[in-house]
Amino acid sequence: MRRRKILGLAIGVVFIASPAFAQQPTAEVLHWWTSGGEAKALKVIHDRFVAEGGKWVDNPVAGGGGDAAETVAKTRILGGKPPTVMQWHLGLSLQQLAQAGLLGDVDAVAAKEHWDALLPPLIAENAKVGGKYVAIPVDIHGENWLWTNAKVFAAAGVAVPTTWDEFDAAAAKIKAAGYIPLAVGGQDWQETIIFADVVLGVGGPDFFDAALVRLEDAALESPTMLEVFAELVKIRGMMDPGAGNRSWNETTNLVITGKAAMQFMGDWAKGEFSAAGMKPGVDFGCALAPGSGDAYSIAADSFAVPRVADPDQRAGQLLMAHVVMEPETQRDFSFAKGSVPPRKDVPLDGFDQCSRIAMNILRQSPHLLPSLGSGMAVPLAQGGAISDTIAAFFASPMSPESAARALRAAVAAAR
Repeated sequence: MRRRKILGLAIGVVFIASPAFAQQPTAEVLHWWTSGGEAKALKVIHDRFVAEGGKWVDNPVAGGGGDAAETVAKTRILGGKPPTVMQWHLGLSLQQLAQAGLLGDVDAVAAKEHWDALLPPLIAENAKVGGKYVAIPVDIHGENWLWTNAKVFAAAGVAVPTTWDEFDAAAAKIKAAGYIPLAVGGQDWQETIIFADVVLGVGGPDFFDAALVRLEDAALESPTMLEVFAELVKIRGMMDPGAGNRSWNETTNLVITGKAAMQFMGDWAKGEFSAAGMKPGVDFGCALAPGSGDAYSIAADSFAVPRVADPDQRAGQLLMAHVVMEPETQRDFSFAKGSVPPRKDVPLDGFDQCSRIAMNILRQSPHLLPSLGSGMAVPLAQGGAISDTIAAFFASPMSPESAARALRAAVAAAR
């Protein structure tokens, strides 16, 4: 799953909320979930939607990590032929669509089923505009994860690091043992994830908020940011010659096959380990990036609901809202996709230890942070400026001082 660069029952609900409901609730579902695991997860929603009386019209748009699908969706909406629901990242792009008057809402279902109490505040806030739910939260992915190969760590005689000093020391020993210390994919969005992980780990959640959410000039060129880039200089030196433009899953495969020891990547990487027959806690390790503490940087997929005039489509939106937020749907969807449920009350039973770490943090931590990479933290223009700066840093011998100045200047120019 590539993250974007920075851009009674249900029928009772439908009858109550949609007096015009007369035929079958119908949902044309525009999405980019086309890989094996993603398609299997989407089928969970499809099967439940159909079982509860809905008619599903599938409209997959592959490619671009969602960019292509979102472009098609915008074109359809502006052309007066919107899909019933459309996969969308929670974040500022969604907010802009709603503020432009292009989205409807599913607040009748959300109020009846108490979504405000069931969802983490960060998710609820990003799914609502003007106090109404304009999107249906489907999953949560965390981005500040460190993935490790257990055999490589054993061979190098090191433990999973919890601080950056431990990380640097472990990397040196791993390199001396003949392995790539850190697998890095030389694409801007992958490098942006690493950057955000180091910002959080070095500066803590308050600094992350100041630098990567509020975009404060003082934070962007602060002594703490210099520490961040100093650590990134060390990470830059851990990259192997083949890192340039390598896809995230090819990068994960270096850890899977034991050529590399570690990777910073979102929790969608877990699906690659699982597909290779590896077990968490046995063959591979999952831990939050060094210094994260209980802070968790999250992204979320949703089904946004365009304004529709057709009563069957409107009934389909309301039925979809109910079905997607059912605990069993969220559980089984997450099992298939490797994500975790947005609902805080889904039982932990059946989830692996990586998911349990995430679910416990989501339910207990006061430090849930919006992902930089998915467009939840900052507007697209500023996110692109940050990503471009980090890509330039990784591709050059830029010093920490030069990088911090370039970052502040790029963000200022994008405002």
